This record gives sequence, C-alpha cells and structure tokens, in this order.
Amino acid sequence: MYNIVETGSNIYASPQYKPMIESMIAEYKPAKNNAECPFRHQPSRHSAVESESIRKEVDVWLQDGIVRKSSLNSASRVVVVKKKDGTDRICVDFRQLNSMVLKDCFPVPRMDDVLFCANDVQMYS
Repeated sequence: MYNIVETGSNIYASPQYKPMIESMIAEYKPAKNNAECPFRHQPSRHSAVESESIRKEVDVWLQDGIVRKSSLNSASRVVVVKKKDGTDRICVDFRQLNSMVLKDCFPVPRMDDVLFCANDVQMYS
C-alpha cells in the first residue's frame, strides 16, 4: 500500500486532479464555545529566500484553485520545511483551527481492518 501511495504522490495537488481536490473539501463547523473566538497567529520570521518560495507556492495554489483568498479574522502559521532534495515544502499549522472544529460523531475505520478486507483484491481504483 505504501508503494502505491508513494508512486502516485506527485498527483495529489496537480491541477489536472482539481475535481478530486474539490470533492475532498469539507465544510468548517466551529464548535459553539469557540464560534466567537477567532485566532490570529503572529507571522513567523522567514529568510528572504523562504519568503519568496512561500509567495511563489501560494501564487501557484491560488492559480490552481487549491486555496482562495479569505477575509476571515483568523490566520494559521506558515512553516517552511526542507525536503530530502533540499527544496522547500510550504506547510500550514492548522492545529488551533482543528481544535476549534466540531468532531464527527462517526468513527473512522481502522487501517488494519481496511487492509485486511482489501487483501484479496486484484485491482484498486
């Protein structure tokens, strides 16, 4: 399973798979006790090179429809992580936002159960 995901890892944010990305968008449901409590992290300090790579990546995301401009009164922190090849990976720290979102009341299936059920499958789609 890991090999399947690893070999297809370049397709996840590709513009040609935009319909797949759009189908994964979830509606934000704030918890009642946090509905009136927006948060705004202070921007992290980045070098000029990191700031430029953040700007370029966000421009690509805007162009591909992966993100959109927002006027919300909340902001999560941007983190730059080095990949194995030395290039920058732009990440967003959504931990505080995730803590404010209502949790779904149905359990996610256990991965080992899913893999056990898919053991004899000839083709995955």
